[in-house]
Amino acid sequence: MDEINKNLLDQLYDKYKDLPLLINEKRCWTFAEFFNEAGLLSNSLCTDPQKRIGLCSENYEFLLLAMMAIWMREGIVVPLNPKFPPKQKEELLRKVNCDVTFSEKYTRTDSQSQITREMPLLNPDAWSTIIFTSGSSGFPKAVIHTLANHFFSALGANRIMPLKPGDRWLMSLPLFHVGGLAIFFRSLLSGSSIVIPAKNKSLIQNIEKNQITHLSLVPTQLQRLLKTGKGGNSLHKLKLILLGGSSIPESLMEHSSKLGLKLRTTYGSTEMASQVATSSPVKTKKGWLAAGEVLPFREVRISPQNQIELRGKTLFCGYLSESGLNQPFDNQGWFSSGDTGYLIKKNNETNLQKIDLENKTKSPQLAEKNDYLIVTGRKDSMFISGGENIHPEEIERSLLQFPDTERAAVVAVKDPEFGQRPVAFVKSSVSASEHELFLPGKSNRTVARESFEIIRILEGELPRSKHHSYDASDRGVLKTSLLQVRRVRKESFKKIKVPEDENQYMVDLLKEFNSGWKWKFPEAVFQFGICMQEFQRMYLLRCLYRR
Repeated sequence: MDEINKNLLDQLYDKYKDLPLLINEKRCWTFAEFFNEAGLLSNSLCTDPQKRIGLCSENYEFLLLAMMAIWMREGIVVPLNPKFPPKQKEELLRKVNCDVTFSEKYTRTDSQSQITREMPLLNPDAWSTIIFTSGSSGFPKAVIHTLANHFFSALGANRIMPLKPGDRWLMSLPLFHVGGLAIFFRSLLSGSSIVIPAKNKSLIQNIEKNQITHLSLVPTQLQRLLKTGKGGNSLHKLKLILLGGSSIPESLMEHSSKLGLKLRTTYGSTEMASQVATSSPVKTKKGWLAAGEVLPFREVRISPQNQIELRGKTLFCGYLSESGLNQPFDNQGWFSSGDTGYLIKKNNETNLQKIDLENKTKSPQLAEKNDYLIVTGRKDSMFISGGENIHPEEIERSLLQFPDTERAAVVAVKDPEFGQRPVAFVKSSVSASEHELFLPGKSNRTVARESFEIIRILEGELPRSKHHSYDASDRGVLKTSLLQVRRVRKESFKKIKVPEDENQYMVDLLKEFNSGWKWKFPEAVFQFGICMQEFQRMYLLRCLYRR
């Protein structure tokens, strides 16, 4: 299938009608039952084509049925994060001129007794979704896709990651992001099943109980699963683990390889309807690379400035705002992703060669067959500190090599001497002091702990209120002080509270931090310095832990 026809639902019905599509703890919907119930729901909607309809729910079953019902009416789905405060939801809906929301309080009819063969026609080229970006670099952007964008995304992914009837993909990603939508479309086109995880069970329990074959994870989730007793065994049974969403530590790729996990690393974006490039991690003489083979229906090229540019049948229609549609494409239809990277040519299993633009041509380099895409960072995240170009992703990748580091995010903060300095947010899996985190050893050979003096400037920048400040200036002994109280006491890391939605918390925290220290979180601050010998640079880092 290389084209998406208006009668696609008819084709899927004929091919898969008796197969399970959607599974939860209490019920299983076949393709026929799902289409029929979505059709009944669609008939209850009094809306015109291309009407924007907001959806906000934690009920995955309702969301999937409601989305299909809206598309059957040629409407536009606007999914929102249910954890957003009401004011933010209202602002996002207003931004895209969406004044209708669809509630899950509808009368469900027994679909088994009313199965119909007449499937409505779809309009693949009409707008179908407005997905908001994470907003990590500012206010969330409203990204518009057609159904064709989503279907071609799934078609290309399924060629590299084969799915077939009987396979089960756990819906581990939210449906207000393209990653969650991509799972739905991949299953829809392949005849495989989507499993909605039970909220009262752990990820491992959901994998085991539901006989999951395919799983989407971010690196932090995979690291945590591998530390549990049953994690490795459960993951080893899977046909595929799709890993993306953030920088992937080399140690994690190596560990996964030794365990025999069927890992695929992926690079994607909201604008490209999820995946762009996907492949198994590549081992080179210098270490592991999270490489990606460009998927069908996508095009990738590298500009002379090493920027990743994208095009293809999955490319979005543009950004929607109150002023209208913004289409940030050049005259050839290329979209600059804002990411930087390079291509490597894979001739055989061990021979990888970087394609050097400067030695070849000043023109953009188009990815060809056997080319692998390597992503190095974000163009807009690079900054200058003391005359040097600093790429935060370089520091993050090095910090992630420490066995106990679960997450690392580096941002720039204004500095009177250097202009800007990098600041790292680090989440460790252990409770430790500076001395315990960075003991000399094989795993942290890039750290030179005693080659500097820690600069104490943080207390002067914090608001003058009773906020806790952790300070490691006395080398290895962690102490806390209450500002203005002038007393010191020891504090246990066991009192740290980890937020429920850690990813959203990190995004919010970085956004507040970038605004110039005017943040309201009573964070604990743990200072230390680190020398990255491989970059021949010294960095001052401040690690913030949520109390």
